[in-house]
Amino acid sequence: MPLKILLVSEEFPPETPGWGGIGSYVECIAPALARRGHEVHVLSCAMAHRTGDGLEDGVWVHRRRLPRIRGASRLRFGETAHRAWLGAFNYREARRLRTIFDVVEYPDWDAEGWMFAALGNVPTVAHLHTPLTLALRHKGVRESTDTRLAGRLERMSVSRATAVTSPSAVLAVEIAAMGWVERDAIQVIPYPIESQQWVTPPASGTGRIVQFAGRLDARKAPEVLIDAIAILRDEMPDVSARFAGEYDAAGSSGLPRLAWSSPRSFARSFDGCTFLGHVARGKLGELYASSRVFAQPSVFENFSFATLEAMAAGRAAVVTSGSGLAPFIADCGGGAVVAPRDPAALASALKPYLIDAAYAGEAGERARAAVRREFDPKRIALLREELYGAAIESFRMSRPHSSPAHAGVRPLP
Repeated sequence: MPLKILLVSEEFPPETPGWGGIGSYVECIAPALARRGHEVHVLSCAMAHRTGDGLEDGVWVHRRRLPRIRGASRLRFGETAHRAWLGAFNYREARRLRTIFDVVEYPDWDAEGWMFAALGNVPTVAHLHTPLTLALRHKGVRESTDTRLAGRLERMSVSRATAVTSPSAVLAVEIAAMGWVERDAIQVIPYPIESQQWVTPPASGTGRIVQFAGRLDARKAPEVLIDAIAILRDEMPDVSARFAGEYDAAGSSGLPRLAWSSPRSFARSFDGCTFLGHVARGKLGELYASSRVFAQPSVFENFSFATLEAMAAGRAAVVTSGSGLAPFIADCGGGAVVAPRDPAALASALKPYLIDAAYAGEAGERARAAVRREFDPKRIALLREELYGAAIESFRMSRPHSSPAHAGVRPLP
């Protein structure tokens, strides 16, 4: 039966600056669900948006400019205030759509769905990406009173949801260990990807270039790749790495400031490393096409969209055991898995692909085929459709004495 689905996502292209995995996921899954006959709406509230409504690729997209909180820069609890305001604003704007939705889905990040979850008048699905508390922990940042309160709002949006999903088992285990929800209650459904957007020539025709994509922060551990490149260049001086992602520049040098690392990081060699800053997603394909292999040395990585894109582009990926994609990469033979924070291990894993272009090409093609097979939007949309049906039924069973207004589901008031 066709459903009316509302996907709440602050991140949504192309307006939202710096949009990442959340925006990429919604951009792909929304039209895939619409192609299955569902009425899909995306509500995206962000300060960068111009308010407007329209039908895009079969999906009703409702962009709303999020008003700034007066005096936000002076607020002691800025993170908490932002999440409280964003969740309340999302709920209000959803009501104004005057549509009775069968199910509402939102991300854990920024607690965008906390008010839907708190009021409990519609089936909700919380989709895990990496909540603030966990992100700070893996960056080695101590929580403040503000971030703890902000994290509680995110926790409520997850723990009170009708259903919870995660794109990877590694994140599901972490969330369960935090006590947010039982592990058995989290259904693992990976991100989808439109592989045809990433068609590139084989890696066998490229030079010895290692590609990295992602923000240069402590959790992504770019310094590990920098050190691995230094090791590799002792034997292969033509090896280089490109870093695509935002970072804080150090003075006029333009080099990243790795302030979270040891003092030695300020003297480390950047030879062979090029820092490109933020790269628009539409330009990433060109970088993947000219690279030999992709590296993601993150300490923790829920389910890297950049890694998925590189593999769809036919590039072998070397990731750490802290990545949610690690089991998939190991099983499909499309790359290698190493321990986090180990430059020597990363260098050793990258070396075979850099020495032998044909080997890199073969591994890249295995990666490409596996991504097309496992993360096809049609397949993922079917899994989410089944999840929505189960969530709706669970919602009905938990309210046996309610007076449903539409298809057994109470409408947004």
